[in-house]
This record gives sequence, C-alpha cells and structure tokens, in this order.
Amino acid sequence: IDLFWQTLNLEHASQPEQLHYALQEVDRCDYYLFWFGGCYGWLPPSSQLGKECKDRQWLSEFRGTAGYEVSLGEIMFERAVLSNIENVQGKAFFYFRNETYGDGFDEAVKPFFMDTDEEELEKLHALKEKMRQTHMQVLEDYTEPMNSVRQAFEDLTECIHRDYPVPESAQGMDTLRERHAHTAVANSHRENYVAAEGWVHRIHAHLDTRAHVSHPIVVVAPPGGGKTAFVSNYVKNYRYFLPQALWLQYYVGATNESTNFQRIVCSIMQAIRDRFGLEEDVPKKLRPNEWQKEMLVWLGMAATRGRMVVFIDGIDQVDDAHDNALDLQWLPRSFPAEVRTVITCSPGPALDVMLSRGWPVMELDEVDIESRAEMVERYLSINSYPSVDPVIKNSVLQLPLAGNPNYLLQLMDELCIMTKTGRAESLGDYVLYLKADSVPAFYDYVLFKWEKFFDAIHANFTRRILSLVWASRWGISEQEILMLLADIPRIELLHFFNLTKYCWHWYDGLVNFKQNTLRSAAEARYLPTKLEKIQVHRQLGGYFRTLPLGRRRLDEEGWQWMMGESWLELLTTINNFVYFPRLYDMDDGILHCDLRRYYMTVNCHLDAAHGMLQGIKRFEETRPEPAAYFTIAQMLADFFAEVGRPRESAEMYRKMLSQPADILNSSFAMRMRIAGLRVSMAKLLRARWDKGERDFSLLNEGRVCLEEAMATYQDLCVAAEEAYDIAASDRDLPEAEKRLSARVLGQVRILFADVLGLIGRLCLAQGDYEAGEDFLMQGLKAFETYAHANHPSVGVITQGLAELHYQKRTYDKAEAMARRTVMVRHLCFGWNHPQFAHALVTLANVLAAIGNDFEADLMMRRQAKILSMYPDMDAAPSQQPDRTVQEDVEGSNAWQGEGGT
Repeated sequence: IDLFWQTLNLEHASQPEQLHYALQEVDRCDYYLFWFGGCYGWLPPSSQLGKECKDRQWLSEFRGTAGYEVSLGEIMFERAVLSNIENVQGKAFFYFRNETYGDGFDEAVKPFFMDTDEEELEKLHALKEKMRQTHMQVLEDYTEPMNSVRQAFEDLTECIHRDYPVPESAQGMDTLRERHAHTAVANSHRENYVAAEGWVHRIHAHLDTRAHVSHPIVVVAPPGGGKTAFVSNYVKNYRYFLPQALWLQYYVGATNESTNFQRIVCSIMQAIRDRFGLEEDVPKKLRPNEWQKEMLVWLGMAATRGRMVVFIDGIDQVDDAHDNALDLQWLPRSFPAEVRTVITCSPGPALDVMLSRGWPVMELDEVDIESRAEMVERYLSINSYPSVDPVIKNSVLQLPLAGNPNYLLQLMDELCIMTKTGRAESLGDYVLYLKADSVPAFYDYVLFKWEKFFDAIHANFTRRILSLVWASRWGISEQEILMLLADIPRIELLHFFNLTKYCWHWYDGLVNFKQNTLRSAAEARYLPTKLEKIQVHRQLGGYFRTLPLGRRRLDEEGWQWMMGESWLELLTTINNFVYFPRLYDMDDGILHCDLRRYYMTVNCHLDAAHGMLQGIKRFEETRPEPAAYFTIAQMLADFFAEVGRPRESAEMYRKMLSQPADILNSSFAMRMRIAGLRVSMAKLLRARWDKGERDFSLLNEGRVCLEEAMATYQDLCVAAEEAYDIAASDRDLPEAEKRLSARVLGQVRILFADVLGLIGRLCLAQGDYEAGEDFLMQGLKAFETYAHANHPSVGVITQGLAELHYQKRTYDKAEAMARRTVMVRHLCFGWNHPQFAHALVTLANVLAAIGNDFEADLMMRRQAKILSMYPDMDAAPSQQPDRTVQEDVEGSNAWQGEGGT
C-alpha cells in the first residue's frame, strides 16, 4: 500500500481523503509488503481517525488516554496481519532497512530518513519486533533499496504462481480471462434487482425440457431497462432448474472486443469443448459466412452429450462495422432441442432480424412505483448511503424515466453523493435538471455535473480519464491512467472512481464502463470527431509500445494502431519477429484472429506481404539459431497460406528446405520438423490445384515433397523403435523417459501413416491409380497397426479408396470402402455431422452405379436432411470488395484439418 499515494507533499498526504482511502485499500488487498526504514511513520490526526472510527469500529482499539498516537503503518499492520493472521500466512512480507543507512547523510537530509526522537525510535523497534513475532518472512538489514525490491518481486511472483496457477495452455489463459470479464459484469448487476414473477415463469417455461423447443426466446427492453440484471440474477438464482446442464452467459460489451461476433461463437465452442472434454480444436480459420455452420456443428456435439443453456446479453451491441454482423447470419436459425437459448436485445436492426425469423419475444415492462421504491431502499442500504429527503425521493420515483432501472439508480447515486460531499443545497435544482427526455440526455448531464465537480482541481480531468477508458480495448488500469496522465495524483483518481463507482465494473485490475449508454455519451461529448478518436488511440498505442513484451501489450498495441489508422506503425508491430510469434500462437484464438485482422487491414493501405518478407530477411541477418529461424519462418509460411498468399508461402517453404544439409539433418527433432515442412508444402501445392490452378507441376512437386517426407519418417521410425527398445530394456531408466520414448515412437508412426494416405490421394489426382491404391492400402494398414481401425484418418483413406475403385469401376471394392467410411465417420463425428453426410454421398454414388437406386435414394435423402441443418455456403452473398477485416481465408478447409482429420 502506497501510504502517500504518489505524492511527496506532506500537506497533501495529510488530507482526510488520504487516510480514508488507505483504510479502504487495506481491506481490498490480498498480499502485504511492509517496508520500514528509520522512521516510525506518519501519525494521523485524532480528528481524522475519529471520523473514520464511525464506519470502522476496530479503530477504537488504538485510542489512548491522549487520543490516537499510533502511526498509519502500525494501524495497517494490525488490521492486515494481526487481526487475520491465519489467512495471511505466506502473504505478508517485511523488509527492514539497516539502521546505519543514513549515518553518512547531511544533517539537513537525515531527518527524512531517520527519526531523531527517542520515543519514536522505541515505537519503531517495538513494531519491528512485533512483526518478527509473526514468524513470517523478514528481510533484515538491507543496505541497498533495490535489493529489497528484487526480493519483494520474487516473493510476490512466488505467491501469484502458488495461488493462481497458470493454465496448461494459452487458450486456457485466454478463456479464463474472458470469463473473468463476463463474471465481473454479471456480479456488478446482481446487488440491486427486483424481478417480476411473470418474467421468471416465462423463462422457466422456455427451459422446460418436456417441451421440444428449437428456437431462442428474445428478451426486449430499452437501454438500461434491466436486461443484464435480469439475466445475471436468473443465472445466479435458478441454476438448480437444470443442475446437470452447461450454463453459459455472454455479455456483449463486457469489453470492447466482446462485441466481435466471432468472439461470441468461439466462446460458446470453447465452453462446449471444456465441459464435454472434446478433442477437437476450436476453429480459427473460417470465412465470415461459415461461422453459423460451424456453430451448429458444435451445438450438435453438445446436444449428443448433455444439455446446455446459453444466455447472450445485448446482441444489439455487436460490432456491425464489418461482415454485416447485425444481420445475424452467424447465428443459427434453429438450435438443437437440448440447447436452450435466451437472447436479450434493445429495439433496432438485430431485433427486426429476430422477429423476421419468428422467434418469440418477451418484453420487460417498466418498473412500477412500488418496485422503484424497493430498489432505491435496497440500493441505499447496500452502499451505506444516508437516507434521502422523502419529498425529493418521491419526486424522483414519479419521474417519467424512473421506470428505467439504470436511470433511477444512477440518479439516486448522484443525489446521495451530493449529500455526502456537502453539495445538498442545490438538490432541488438538480432534480429539475435531471428531468431529461431520454437516457442518453440524462447521461450527458451526468457528465456535465462531473466536470463541474472534478475539473475544478485539474482542467479537463473528466474528459481525459473517460477518453482513455473509452479507447481501451479490454479496459485500463489505474496505473496505466497515472502513467498517461502524469500530472494527476493517484488520490484524485481514487476519489473520482469512488464517487462514480456505480458507473464502472472492474476485473483483473482493469476498469471499464458498466453501461454502454455511458460509453456512447462519453464518446459523443468528448470524442465527437474522427480525428479526436484517432489521437487518443495513437496516444495509447505509443504508451503500450513502451511496455515489455507481455500479454497486456499484445492485447492492446496493435489494436490501438489499427483503430488509430497508423498503418505504418501497425505494419512495424506485426513485422517485429519477436512480437510476431506471440501473436501467431495458434493456441490463443484471440491473438491469432488479431494477427489476421491486422494483416488484412494493413494490406488495404500498404503491401503487407512485401513488408513481412523484408522483415524476415532482416531477421536472417541477425544470424539466429537454426531452430529459432525455422520456427519463425514456418509460422510466416503458414500465415501467408492462411491469408491467401500461397506463392509467398511456397517461397518461404522452399527457402527453408534449401538450407544446408548439415542443418536439415542435424538432429532427430530437426529431421522431424523438416519432414513436417515437406508435408505442409505438399498440402499447400495441393490446395492451389484444388482451387483451380491446373498446373501439373504443382502435383509433381507436391508428390516429390511427400515421398521425401515418407522416406524421412521411415528412417525416423527405425530410429525411434531402436530408442524405445533400449529404453524398455534399461531397468534403471526413469519411467517418465520410457513413456516419452513410447510417445515419440507412436507419434512418428502416425505421421508416417498419414503421409502414406496423402501420397495416395495425390496419386489419385494425378491419375496414377496403381500407385495411389498401393499407398492408400499401406496407409490403411499402418493406421490399423499403429492406431486403431476407427481412427478419423482411416475414414479419409477409405473414402479415397472408394473414389479410386469407383473411377476404376470395381464397384464391389468401392462399396465396401464407402460403407466402411460411413461407419468410421458415424463413430467419430456422429450422425448429424457434414463429414458423415459427405460419406453418404460417396456411398450413394456407388450404389447408384450398381443399380441399387432405392438405397442410393435413401442415402441422398438422409444426406440432404443432415445438410439442411446447416446454412448453404454456396448461396451466401458475395463478399464486399472494400472489406478490411476477416477477409476470405485461403488454404484452409472447414472440416479437414492437419492430416485430414
């Protein structure tokens, strides 16, 4: 706790607000770091402590015969540690400076570092001894302040890793952080809420599992009408209604990035994956018009494993700047009966779309007078506010807009704050002023009142802070605001957020707007022009560039440059090959989507591909380690393929594969990596062929790459088998190393089998049926031997064999392979997956060729029924030529990933 709140002015430090917020902060902290030099510390005036004692009875323990004669440091120690000693074990640390530290200082300076009063020194020694008696960690007699800081950093790092273990994957970290943001929004709307029984019963009926419901229910109310509070309280109070179901709540607007419709879809799919233990990765490389189909697939997988309840709050706030998100083409028209969905919305285009789909609507009525009074009383009680004059309160309850809960509580909050801060003489005028004709007009006047109060000390105080909060992507921390606005003391910032706390929600140390209406009002009042928005985004971009490379910088820097239209700065950011690998990280969906988005945006103004190729050349000039170079180069090659630049991708692959042989064959791991590069190169060339680039040299080069990869994997299999045999026969070898050798052997064998299948399908495209059948059969036998007969890749190989025999007119073999494909895909994907439907088409074609039209017709009908569950991608509207975000992604297939699985 910084007791002086970043001020060296003792006159400022002794202000009543300093003491109030110090006592408030101590109850918010989880960890405590105490530094003591040669001074006992500041003794708060008895008058201030007496006022604080009214709300904190525990302070009375420090009252002596002559008043309060205890330093603030000792008060903090007693409150944080001694009163809660069992819970703070391992969370409190003490750092004591050497008593001779100031001996060599000038006499004029020494009083700032050492007490000269014997009584004060005795109190200091007694306090230190009391701290030692806690048997917690103490660093004694440090002579260099930075040594104590380094030790504190290590102590705090150890605590955080102990109490908040890092998830196993970056995807887990990303998901956890996003869920914290939504939980913070839900918690901030749960304290003060009055629900009508009719609303609850209507949602109960929608969730009743005895009814077959395949559509969402839409909850409609104007902004601030209580939709978020209704959803958050329903989830909290009625989870027992379906206790075994997966309950998922998503609040659009919880962060700036939560308004992206792809975030909504990915969050739902990630929740399904986590809850039901699915092995499938959440897709990140889809065209904008493919998200609805993918979402249906995942909802179908969830429906076959259990029940699910989804709440999407504020769908009208989805960002419509790109991909026409408010048309809701990404949202399924119907849902599995096992998935019940509740969507909240304000009147607007999104509601019109949902009405056109025939979805039922539940309107939240305005709050009646009795409920308004109950909400006000509860709000005053929760926040320990003094009672409001009954006449004023009744006049507020009668206001036309008071039926809007957000308006009512915000108005009462302003009235209570005015009473608490001694500005009650203007309350009557204040109520008259607040008879606004709309909620946005009301918030505009709230901002005006803030300016009158807070800007009196610092010019443009309110404008500067709200502009930074508005421009931040995930929210902004106190420390970041103080760094950007260096002239504002922390005590003033704390005072601002404390008096306006109803308007904010906090999560992970970041503050953001609680109401989107307030965000819009701040934008209209303080950033009305595009130029002003650009300036604040560039200010934040410059600040985040100065931070060490970490998650906070990765989240914000590129996004700020993009929103600030600083294309060269954005290209410089993604062209930094220390920065690029962290953004490319495929385990983290948000960062990877960000990278594609940044690239597409920059590419509309600059040649992004050329810039990145120049960047990799500069990276090569630094002579990196071969492993580091291959990692970066492969990421860049894959990224080029992903964003529709296959020629640049092929150039990168050729460049990697042309490295000297001593590097390519330097180790077992390097040989595996090079074989994987050859496979990726072959897939890229095959994709170009499939997209209509009919150049047989592509297939020929791809086959050469795959045959070289096959030879490499064959050699690696032999080496891995030898290593496994040696490990198995060595009784002294740890079990962990034996398991590792077994895992490596299994991985190499699967890769070898996969390459055989790829070569076989490539030979089929070349028309070399004899070689194709030979390779496919080898691959099938390898999967049956090394994996199992129903491995997903078996379905890919058997489908290839079915197509091959169909072309050769050996229909008996074609039918056998087609039926096996249907069986494998049914086991792997389920009866309603598009992969299963595609297998049915192959079987139907074979059956029709042998004259079994009846069964072929049944197969086609079943296939059509499955595909009718998914939107028709071919019928989707053409892309906008001027779109800059989430363009069509080349080089990917929505249903087959690496290895054809």
